[in-house]
Amino acid sequence: MAAAYGVQVSLTAGEYDVFLVGTDGKIAAASHAARRTTKVIGDAVSRAEAIDFPYVTTSRSRLYYLDGDSTLRWLSPHGKGIARSLPGGRTASVVFAVSPDDARIAVSTVDFAPRSPVVHLSVGPLTGPLTEIFSSASDYVWPVGWHAGKLVVAQSPTLSGDGVGFNPYRARGYYVIDAANASRLGSVGSWDSLNSCWPSGLLTAAGTACYLSTSFGGNSGGYSIADWTGYRYLPPMAASWSAAAAVGPSANSVTVAVCCEFNATSGQFLVSRGSSVLAVPLSGLNTDWACWIDQTHLLSGGVVLDLTSQKPTATGQSGFCAAVLPADLG
Repeated sequence: MAAAYGVQVSLTAGEYDVFLVGTDGKIAAASHAARRTTKVIGDAVSRAEAIDFPYVTTSRSRLYYLDGDSTLRWLSPHGKGIARSLPGGRTASVVFAVSPDDARIAVSTVDFAPRSPVVHLSVGPLTGPLTEIFSSASDYVWPVGWHAGKLVVAQSPTLSGDGVGFNPYRARGYYVIDAANASRLGSVGSWDSLNSCWPSGLLTAAGTACYLSTSFGGNSGGYSIADWTGYRYLPPMAASWSAAAAVGPSANSVTVAVCCEFNATSGQFLVSRGSSVLAVPLSGLNTDWACWIDQTHLLSGGVVLDLTSQKPTATGQSGFCAAVLPADLG
């Protein structure tokens, strides 16, 4: 069985670091890169900083990460290199997702030069030309992964930087689309209805953890699971909206890790179907987005927790979990 790694990202002003963290807490590989040029939206009266989109994606064998506005690099436990150049610049941000077999790439180019930003979504060979399949000045989408051969895109009606913080993709919901023509095949999680379930944490083969803002167990809401059909199948676990959750890595997982309410220094719950609740010593902040490296190891706040032994191991690095290698969304 191939080794699994959590991808830890540490952002600083103008630059960032990426780390491949093993289940033993050791750093298997690392790299340093420049952040994008900061973009703004609005006019002189209502200017705001735009979303800082995700910087990384993973395939079955590599981590891909953006260096500056346009250079796509790759990193693995065995080496690193340059994958290609992307069409980003001082007024355009690029967001990308490489297919699990490293054959294809989907790229959203978000042009902030117009007063209303315009997104262009394109797909093509990893090292070849891209073909545009969608554009819009109001329905903003950017690729975050691949599920069952289909493209998964994050969606938001706004690009304001003070927007969504429930997941590292900055998504309000997800669409599953045909990579050939952008036809919508399904949706997972949303903020746009009375029955919304706000997506939290990383996507996995099970779908996403999501937050229901309706009272459960004396709290203002609780965390459930939305699968790839959009169906919610876990009775909500009472917790605050200020926490963050992550669904287990296997398809049809019934396990959710929740961390850390009101930026507490440790996690609150490991939730299983039914009434089984196990307190776990997760560390970090809610914006560290605790994630499952594999079935028995969680990464949060620079610590890997072995759920079997309940032993935490510090990685020696700070940052949030932005992806898992190898990628597996089913």
